[in-house]
Amino acid sequence: MYKKIALACALISCSSVAFAGETGWYLGLQAGYADTDYSTSDSATYFKNTLNASGVNKASNDNSGALGRVYLGYQFTNYLAAEAGYSYYEKYDYKNLYGINNASGDLQQQTGDLLLKPILPLSQKFDLYAIAGAAYVHTQGSVNSTAKNAGITDETETAVRPEYGLGAELYFKQYWSVDLSWREFTSGGNIEQSQQAMIGIAYHFHNPDDDNF
Repeated sequence: MYKKIALACALISCSSVAFAGETGWYLGLQAGYADTDYSTSDSATYFKNTLNASGVNKASNDNSGALGRVYLGYQFTNYLAAEAGYSYYEKYDYKNLYGINNASGDLQQQTGDLLLKPILPLSQKFDLYAIAGAAYVHTQGSVNSTAKNAGITDETETAVRPEYGLGAELYFKQYWSVDLSWREFTSGGNIEQSQQAMIGIAYHFHNPDDDNF
């Protein structure tokens, strides 16, 4: 009787730990805040003044906002994974383009990335990790009717930029984890640098070949 109770307790104990380090596929969703280096001088790139229109107002812009990212990853070992992700950014608004009252536009940025993820397991439920790879950045301008009537057109820019970052991941339940991360891709061409802080959740699909489950 006592042996059966001890065995049952051991099984319960084993099932309550060892969530981290599972190999196989995982799917996640992140949300956070991005801060970029876009400024009013970038209006010359994304909002072309085809008729040399000008005004007396001061142009302004914002360069930060929310973003969301969905990603699919595969963990090869306890120490290495790879991810492919897609991020969508809140629009960055530009006002009084070329000094023209009510002539406005916005930038819409999207990225797709491929990343390697070295992992440092600190316990059965907690990891630190780094990321390194490349981001394909697509930034598109869009202008309102006032700007169009003044001869301002919108442009699109794309570039592949190096991406890197750091994060921490906590396995709070079998198959589930939450993470905090900071990441950045650098400026290049007409794409400006972007720094992002995000929180996320991921589901780790059961791998029958992994004895940790």
